[in-house]
Amino acid sequence: MKSKLKETIQKELDKYQTKEILIDGKTYALYVVPEYCDEHIALFEGFLFAEVKNKSKFAYFKTQYKTSAGGYTPRIGIIIYEELLLIKDFRKNKYILKTINKINNLFLKKLKNSIKEPSEDSFNDLFDRTDVIEEFYILYKNSREFLLKNVLGISEEEKRKEFVDNFMMQMLTLWYLQERGFFNKDAKYFITKFNELTQKKLFNEFKNYYDFLNYLFDKMSNEESKQYIEDQNIGKIVVIGPAAFLNGEEYSEAVSIPDECFYKNELTDKLISQDPKKISFDIPLLNLFESRDWTEGNIDEFVLGAIYEKLITGEERKKQGAYYTPEEITSYICKNSIEQFLVDQMKEKFNTNYKSIDNIVDSGDEEVLVELFEHLKEIKILDPAVGSGHFLESAINVLVNIYEKIWNKAKDLNIKKGLNIVSTDEKGKIITINLLEIQGEDKFKLLVKFFIILSKNIYGVDINPTAIKVAKARMFLTLAKHFRIEKENGIFIRFPNVHFNLREGNSLIGYVDFNKEEKKKGNPQLVLFDINLQESQRKYISEEIELMSDLQDYLEKTTKFLSINGNLIQEIKNLNQILSKDKINLEDFKNVLKVKEKLTTILIVSLNSEYAIPLNNLLRKITNLFNQKLDEIFAKEYKVTPQKLKEIKTFHWIFEFPEVFLKKAGFDVVIGNPPYIRQEEINNITKGVDYKYILSKIFVPFDNTFDISLFFVLRSLQLVRKDGYHSFIITNKWLRTKYGEKIRKFLKENCEIKKIIDFNGVKVFMGANVDTLVYIIRKAKPNKENLIFYNHALSVDEIEQGGYEVKQANLKDNVWNFVNKDVEEIEKWISKNSIQLKDLSKKIFFGIKTGFNDAFIIDNEIKKKLIDDDPKSAQLIKPIVRGQNIGRYYLEWDKKWIIAIPKGLTKKLSNGQMLPIDEAEEIFKNNYPSIHSHLSKFKNSKNNGKGLINREDQGDYWWELRACKYYSEFEKPKVVWQRVNKYPAFTYENTKMLTLDSTVFMTDKNLKVLNLILLSKLSENYYIKNYVHQLGGKGYLLSNQYISKFPIVIPKNPKIYEAIVDYLLFLNAIEERRAEFKNIINFFDRQIADSLVYELYFKENFAEEGLYPQPKERLLNEVYKYLKPINYDRWSELYWKDQFEEQLTTDEKIELQNLEKENLKAIIETYEKINKDEKIDGLIKKIKSHDWVKIIEEGSA
Repeated sequence: MKSKLKETIQKELDKYQTKEILIDGKTYALYVVPEYCDEHIALFEGFLFAEVKNKSKFAYFKTQYKTSAGGYTPRIGIIIYEELLLIKDFRKNKYILKTINKINNLFLKKLKNSIKEPSEDSFNDLFDRTDVIEEFYILYKNSREFLLKNVLGISEEEKRKEFVDNFMMQMLTLWYLQERGFFNKDAKYFITKFNELTQKKLFNEFKNYYDFLNYLFDKMSNEESKQYIEDQNIGKIVVIGPAAFLNGEEYSEAVSIPDECFYKNELTDKLISQDPKKISFDIPLLNLFESRDWTEGNIDEFVLGAIYEKLITGEERKKQGAYYTPEEITSYICKNSIEQFLVDQMKEKFNTNYKSIDNIVDSGDEEVLVELFEHLKEIKILDPAVGSGHFLESAINVLVNIYEKIWNKAKDLNIKKGLNIVSTDEKGKIITINLLEIQGEDKFKLLVKFFIILSKNIYGVDINPTAIKVAKARMFLTLAKHFRIEKENGIFIRFPNVHFNLREGNSLIGYVDFNKEEKKKGNPQLVLFDINLQESQRKYISEEIELMSDLQDYLEKTTKFLSINGNLIQEIKNLNQILSKDKINLEDFKNVLKVKEKLTTILIVSLNSEYAIPLNNLLRKITNLFNQKLDEIFAKEYKVTPQKLKEIKTFHWIFEFPEVFLKKAGFDVVIGNPPYIRQEEINNITKGVDYKYILSKIFVPFDNTFDISLFFVLRSLQLVRKDGYHSFIITNKWLRTKYGEKIRKFLKENCEIKKIIDFNGVKVFMGANVDTLVYIIRKAKPNKENLIFYNHALSVDEIEQGGYEVKQANLKDNVWNFVNKDVEEIEKWISKNSIQLKDLSKKIFFGIKTGFNDAFIIDNEIKKKLIDDDPKSAQLIKPIVRGQNIGRYYLEWDKKWIIAIPKGLTKKLSNGQMLPIDEAEEIFKNNYPSIHSHLSKFKNSKNNGKGLINREDQGDYWWELRACKYYSEFEKPKVVWQRVNKYPAFTYENTKMLTLDSTVFMTDKNLKVLNLILLSKLSENYYIKNYVHQLGGKGYLLSNQYISKFPIVIPKNPKIYEAIVDYLLFLNAIEERRAEFKNIINFFDRQIADSLVYELYFKENFAEEGLYPQPKERLLNEVYKYLKPINYDRWSELYWKDQFEEQLTTDEKIELQNLEKENLKAIIETYEKINKDEKIDGLIKKIKSHDWVKIIEEGSA
């Protein structure tokens, strides 16, 4: 495989010229790529392809080598060392590693393509791990189905699925650890043991391989007092604690899994070489794992999270609104919210103007560095819809990066103290770890993650219990990647399953902060919060409190060392007094919270000690008991039964995380990707619960049309502290639509909006066609000068490229349009000097909605047959225009017709009576037998909807169309356009054709002038781009809502503009003409028409700025001198009569031919004269030199 790989790469590189370059004292060949050479800046980039002989050189290229900013330098490095392949983008400083014998055809194809056709797209594709996830997922799903079919001992299907999902994720985690030498230092341990079992080499009488695994799991999860355990069956393995075991002990005895589900010899090579989509055989679990590449950057915690998200079935995904967020997005959100919060804190502390974390660290100030470290230790970051922990993983990476920058800078400055972690050893002895004395990056990262980040910095909540299990396993993996057990004094921390601030619960439903509840209800001694405890419940906690007396010495010593105020031992004893009361009021409740918060603080420093588990048990028991009581109170307040609250899974934030709310009054940073559930589905989340009623009592503002994600926005703003940061990736619908009006107003008035990255039209989530945005806000009252960084991003790789700043105060409540400062000037001018289209009394209508196009839309052949069978059918058959038929100044009719049976026709045929359907149908059948026969063929068809008979869009009976009060408007001249279109296409038409619901049309006066304005660059690049909603890749939503607000200037002499439109309508009408006269069309459209519109809108400004001597239409007057009117309307009438197969008379045929010639001759003569006129050319250039016009022409408006 290695020789084949080298040969393939070399073959593609041979087409490039080479240049010798010197790297680290050795000469290499650079394959220079012309597309990546820029002589102006003397930069010549290319491919570096080399095979290195030693590991240190390989590591050098991976992490140390930096390219130069000029000269000949590699952009992409392709480095081979033994059986490893490194591909690194030196400019972007990202790399991938591959095990050569596990490289499949898909990756090889991507690699060849990136060399053959080098571009940013092909490079991004090369580094994109979507295919790794997708391939693994397909195989994983196969293996999962294989297990589901064969697992015995769990009869209930849902529980069996849960078991299999947990078991597979558990095995995946253990395989990851196996790769790191955790199991007898054997990288193929699980396969080795499988083979030993089948060969009868194991000492115990294990019934099967699953029986052996249970034995192994028990040993490595329960022997928590040891780092290693060794016996003759399992060898020497690392004890990891219970964190990785997602199923616990619930099914260990009852379940049985046959050996065939685990491994089959000689199957792995097939899994590597074959396309996963074409594999039809069952895949044993260990073969699946063995076939994948486990080197760095392939199967890791990010991929495991993606697999989990993809395993949610389509129905559950829809129900939960859960989708996996790309790494680029999670990293961007975490970096820009966490770092900016810390920068703000340091600016306030030291009264400086720091711009970034790097700016702070580079200052080299010891006091500042130590203070930043202290702030960092206490930062609280939450994901309220944590899922598999993807956002928290990115948050961890951001935090580690900051910790590491401080650590490295402190060492550079020879600082000896100040970066300390307080902990205990296994016996509970308090120790101080000075991070500045730690040697080695892995040990530093492990200590910081274990003792600070995972225990104090990050928090997550999710309603899905499996998600929480996977998130915990993932957090375990983020530690495990730093374990080094190959040496006697390796780097390792045992992992009690009490370590995570990850909880199961409903983030939206429950109490947040009782101080807020007090203010809301106005009574500090709330009777509402009085709690009655039964004797059995008091005993439940009292027994645990008695156990705490055994820890008295430890608690006293720890509280003193940590400078915890008060007498904790006495406060714990006082819990018994509180619990013995008949009623516990809010003040008592606060005292319980304070004890819980102090115990949590002690637990965090005790994680590596024998005291961790008893401390955690007490905390959980206090929490469980009081949560139950809070639920009873909540149920009364919000009119829900306690049983339904269990299904809702209430989550009382202050009681779960008192250390956050008592100390800080909220989280410092709240991040995530909230679920998206449409408002219509919210009351279906929990059957029998009026979810919206509860939400209406919890959230302000509230709107019945909010989708669930907007409630997560509001909840996050309740959870984040004052001056804290909040950032989500979320649907962008609320930015510009009616249902988002309240949330826009609330955010504008109550938050500093820092950034909005709009991914309109960019498919961010695989499997979801939803337009999204990222927002970053600070919870602080905004000042009038606050600037928002806005960008309409073109991809997740170019998040901020092309962005600009917009004043928050300029956002309007009815719609948020993010226009830059230049465009603001244009907007003010146009608003002042125009009126909205709706104020011109223009009538704008949707086309006809049939509800079942297959039945009502027919082609020429069917139309002819229906009329031949019954000539009366012609009364109801009309030509129809669909959205796809509309182009720029033309209709490309595809000879489709609509059977237009208006609502009320049958009643009219029945002498005004509403008859029963059988009688009415007989009357319609007798009057229009061929149409009835045609429609009856579709009576039992469903298609994707409710079917012809049950569709909602019908008249009095199923054969009629829905009510339409404006049929007469179709008879009038109109401007018609496609409702959703990537490229605006409007056309004037006077054919009396009906239009389908994919179209919009307007009637009234000055239609041709409006057609010209709506197709101008001013329309497309200024109005539509900035003020019309974009529906992802489908295009702009050109509905009445947006077009009615178009700013219009009606000229004093519209006839000249209409003449230009006649030219364009005539030239574009027929496809052959559009091709033949392409240059003339472009001239009148993009030169003359666009310039006339600019002049119409801006002539007064032209005069103010000295471009024109007076505010007059100079270009219009010059063009008018040459303009020869044509008779387009008569030509159109005859042309379409012929298209509709209505017989033209001999005179009409001659007239049509003459009009063709006369119109074309007039247009060509006019074009030749105008095109040669230097004055007109000069005026056009002058117009297009204006700053506003340049902004619009460049599309940057």
